Amino acid sequence: MTIAVSRRTVLKRGGAATGLMLFVRTSGALGADEKITPKYGAEAFPGGAVDNPLVFVSIGADGIVNVTVHRPEMGQGVRTSFAMVIADELEADWSRVKVNQAPADEERYGSEDTDGSRSMRHFLEPMRRVGAAARMMLIRAAAARWGVPAAEVTASNHELLHARSGRRIGYGVVAQSAAQLEVPSRASLQLKDPKNFRYIGKGKTHLIDGADITEGRALYSIDSSEISAEPDCSDHQFFPPGRLYSHFGPLQSVAEICPSDARARRFKNQAARIAPLAVTILVDQC
Repeated sequence: MTIAVSRRTVLKRGGAATGLMLFVRTSGALGADEKITPKYGAEAFPGGAVDNPLVFVSIGADGIVNVTVHRPEMGQGVRTSFAMVIADELEADWSRVKVNQAPADEERYGSEDTDGSRSMRHFLEPMRRVGAAARMMLIRAAAARWGVPAAEVTASNHELLHARSGRRIGYGVVAQSAAQLEVPSRASLQLKDPKNFRYIGKGKTHLIDGADITEGRALYSIDSSEISAEPDCSDHQFFPPGRLYSHFGPLQSVAEICPSDARARRFKNQAARIAPLAVTILVDQC
């Protein structure tokens, strides 16, 4: 017997089953001791999220804070926004913050995929934790230097203060000793109350590289000259054939596109001598 069912009927009657349908599993039923742990944001991407301050923040003896940004700038200001979030939680003076671009290394930096306008959505909290952890490490280093409880030391505008004794020192004085301390656990982090933000959401922080971009000093992939290569990467699913890609990061990782291909390795060595900043790769043999 054949029953004709209209699209409207399917939509109306299927609504009740929607919740069940969302959880249909194609690989069989769950085992008795099997659990599914959902992942969200950057954690759902290869590389995930890293929030280790020793990876993203370094402070010189002169107090200059160098922030490493692991997402390439694609025109939406991510180099500024990531640095701004870290600086806010760190209680850093924005005029003493500089930005470095991370090389291509997702094992170290976490997901470096840049598309979908999701860098801040995925990394706001991880970057806040980076800044907060760095601040707490500086506080603990200052407390040890003064022989006082860390709870009595506060950080404010690039300085560490001990109110009871009136002592204060700059970040650069204790930066080296702070870097030797154990990184605070996520559970112990003391994030700022949003009402105390200095930069986040204030709309007063200019693009950290805005002047370089508008005045033509910024370097782009194309500035290091275009180089083409045709590596055999038939086993690589992320680089469809016949398309042009700009590779951000050190040329050491170019061979990772086709790790088994000798030509790719030779190309990497050749390109490293020609274009130290970036390389454009044409994949047309996949």
